[in-house]
Amino acid sequence: MGAHPYLVGKELAAFGVRQLDADLLVPMVDQGFRLWNVQRIAPDGTKRFIKGGRTSGLFWPHGVYRLDGKPSVGPLVIAEGYATAAAIHEATGHSVVAAMSAKNLMAVATIMRCLFPGRELIIAADNDRHLPNNIGLDSAREAAERVGAVVTLPPGAAGAGNDSEEPGIDFADISRAETAAL
Repeated sequence: MGAHPYLVGKELAAFGVRQLDADLLVPMVDQGFRLWNVQRIAPDGTKRFIKGGRTSGLFWPHGVYRLDGKPSVGPLVIAEGYATAAAIHEATGHSVVAAMSAKNLMAVATIMRCLFPGRELIIAADNDRHLPNNIGLDSAREAAERVGAVVTLPPGAAGAGNDSEEPGIDFADISRAETAAL
């Protein structure tokens, strides 16, 4: 599985995922950590959910709880996608959850704040500066304001404005050393 083209391209270890045929399977759980859906990631990076399956309020967690069932310590980072969350965990050791989409950031941030009322929450925004509306950054800011979290952008993201000439960037697109500065 570590040789899956998506993981190789993102230079990621396989954290909490499985492989079925050519696809990675990213489990998506609810606030009780019950499995509801999976995101399938094809070798070319195409992502799909189970057709008709629930996605709202679901997330992929890693390191949120210790083996003894107690919450882990330190900040909890909420990212938009699996690769971003996994890259942050790999670089920092922080607990992470992936909301799986910008549209789901608010729901997941709200759940994390309810589960961990006193914990520092960081929302690692995707900088979708290449789009007419920077949905990654806008959604992260809105969720952070609602739950009392802070927003961080990838180092080197040249501004948060919109620039169709610049590609979008997230923490999986930069070196782990740069990500470690989170």
